[in-house]
Amino acid sequence: PTADGDGARAALRSDSAAADGEGARAVALSQAEGDELYTIVILTWKRTQSLLRLLKSLTRADYLGDRVKLYIQIDGGSGKEWEDTIAAAKSFQWQFGSKEVKVLDQNRGLAHA
Repeated sequence: PTADGDGARAALRSDSAAADGEGARAVALSQAEGDELYTIVILTWKRTQSLLRLLKSLTRADYLGDRVKLYIQIDGGSGKEWEDTIAAAKSFQWQFGSKEVKVLDQNRGLAHA
C-alpha cells in the first residue's frame, strides 16, 4: 500500500479496496484481464496536481513483481485545468503493466463510476 499523505491516496489489495483523496481516487480490483493480476482504477476531474501526486505515489509502491494495469478515468469537462489533467494522464509512463486513459464526454461524477 502507498499513500502520499497530501491529497489523493491509493491502496492496493487483492480483495477490492478504495481510498479517496482530493480530486483523484484509486481502487484496486483483483483478477484483471490477461497476465495483470490487479487493476488500479483512478477517477479524476480537473485535479492535475492531485493526480500527479497520486501517480508519483503509485510508482513508489512495491508490487512484488506482479504486473498491474493502470486505468485512469477522467470525467467530462472543459477548460485549461481539465485539458492539463488529460495531458498529465496520457503522458504518464506506467512501468508496471498496461495503462488506459478514458475521457468521458460529460461530467458524470462518482455516482456513475
